Amino acid sequence: MINPNPDILLDFEARSLGSISLEEESVRQAIQISDTILNPRQRWQIYLNALALFGFEQWIRDRDSELIVNRKQCSLLKPQYANFLEGVCNIQIGDYKLCLLAMGTMFDEAISLPRIIRDRPEYAAHFYVFLSVDEEQEQVNVEGFLSYSQLVERQLQARSDWTYEIPLAWFDTNLENLVLYLRCLEPTAINLPSSESIRASSLRQLESELTPLIPQLQSSDRSLWEILTWEQGALLLTIPELVNWLYDIRTESRSSSQNLATLTNKLSQIVQRLGQGVINVSLWLQEELDRVSQNLAWTLLPAEILVPSELRSIASSSRVFDLEELEGFIRNLRRTEIEIPLETRGSYKDFSLDNNPLRLYALTWSMLSEDNLPEWTLLLILGAQPNRVMPQGVKLQVSDATGILDEQLLEQTRENTYLYTLVIGSIDEQFSVAISLSNGESLMLPPFDFIDPRSR
Repeated sequence: MINPNPDILLDFEARSLGSISLEEESVRQAIQISDTILNPRQRWQIYLNALALFGFEQWIRDRDSELIVNRKQCSLLKPQYANFLEGVCNIQIGDYKLCLLAMGTMFDEAISLPRIIRDRPEYAAHFYVFLSVDEEQEQVNVEGFLSYSQLVERQLQARSDWTYEIPLAWFDTNLENLVLYLRCLEPTAINLPSSESIRASSLRQLESELTPLIPQLQSSDRSLWEILTWEQGALLLTIPELVNWLYDIRTESRSSSQNLATLTNKLSQIVQRLGQGVINVSLWLQEELDRVSQNLAWTLLPAEILVPSELRSIASSSRVFDLEELEGFIRNLRRTEIEIPLETRGSYKDFSLDNNPLRLYALTWSMLSEDNLPEWTLLLILGAQPNRVMPQGVKLQVSDATGILDEQLLEQTRENTYLYTLVIGSIDEQFSVAISLSNGESLMLPPFDFIDPRSR
């Protein structure tokens, strides 16, 4: 065990730029976040992490009002990630990724860094910021920071609990440097590793290894490092669908063998879907279907269905009768809340879920963000096949690499015959789609991607 060193404590206190006093609302939200943690042993650390996040946001605002902390992808605010990651990952300031590491006020000469935050590209950060939290005084100190390049050039020995021990002396305590870098340094000056594609064979092996471990994984009192090897855990925690599956394991009932069979079947479905590749919707804009779409029996929508009626020529006015209702639905969306450009193209897929004939429409278009960066849009519309009825309790769910983005549920009180959702992402983002019924039957599609052949 490392003993506290008073000299280091005084050194950090002397160089600190001052404490941030937390607002009551921040403390209340931190308590709410910690209450979502299933393992009681982890709740205190997550509580400190939440206070550190809110304190850091306030500290940044006080230093430079033009630096905005973007917490959209923040792991702490997604329970399925917060339950398995003890750092605050994937917060952004501009194009910089940051990771926050929090400790109480009586810290040692070193801090524990979760191995996955350093070793996996999905969680690596340009800067790792160390904060101390005085929960009694409701104050946070930003103590120091360390860049990714500085971190990886050091020799580290991983511990059995999937952590590294990082000496506090490695952290730069001149916080003016951190603000200066965030203002002026180009993010490309600190190279982060790129994510690698995962082989289908690796997924199948992981499935075979995880299946007999499901009863152990259901225990919220045990950490993953006590059950899995590092290789298993690293792969599991970098695939969003598997992270969601793992969270479901710990939140669902453990009482029945039927539930165990359902969890096993879901794992098999995820592995099978991920092994199929991705659906490249950019080809739809060229009136083409990629191989995955063809294999899954997607059908291109007639272009005239997506053109407003007042712009449609008489020659192209013939329509497939089954798609007339969709045409009206799109027309209503254009009138109310969603701008659907003329260049939009789409496709649809018929399928059956527990003997319920359903149809999923997917529309896509490209666009530029407010910062003039390329983005793409995916509009999903779920309905029944012609002359059929949508089952009550059907759910449409869309996720990205950080977790669930949107869920739409057809309730008994609703008269709508469609569910729809719209998501927007950068060119390198993928979206995963799951459709489920109230009885647990579900369909998970391969990820939707926008792979422009002219740019890749």
